Amino acid sequence: RPSDCTRADTEQRTTLLQNLTQLLSSKLLFYAMGVGANGADFGVLSSMVKIVNENGGEGQFVHAGLSAVALSSTFSDISNTLTTHRTTLLSSTKGANNLPTDNAAGKTKKDFTMRETGKIVGKTMPVETYIHG
Repeated sequence: RPSDCTRADTEQRTTLLQNLTQLLSSKLLFYAMGVGANGADFGVLSSMVKIVNENGGEGQFVHAGLSAVALSSTFSDISNTLTTHRTTLLSSTKGANNLPTDNAAGKTKKDFTMRETGKIVGKTMPVETYIHG
């Protein structure tokens, strides 16, 4: 959009993406999806992907077109890729927030107490507590 093309907007986008990529490096997976007719201008999105790739992240631009089938397929592909990337990141010896994990599935040990659930106004429903060992 023309409103995205001012010099200040471009500099702000560039700085933000460079900072994110420097902070997260190869952990950053960035997708830009263009929705529109063939020949539409997606230069801003393409430049954002280029910035991420040049700074050590992984970026990809996808032109999904206008077809509902193409949009659905694109969203599905992106979702699958992000899920795989997340699983890979969580399967390391340290989980989210650098906390030790308690199993190979990447579940993070957390210290918290669950509050009672299952209450409806004026009525109490049975609640079962499960302890995973």
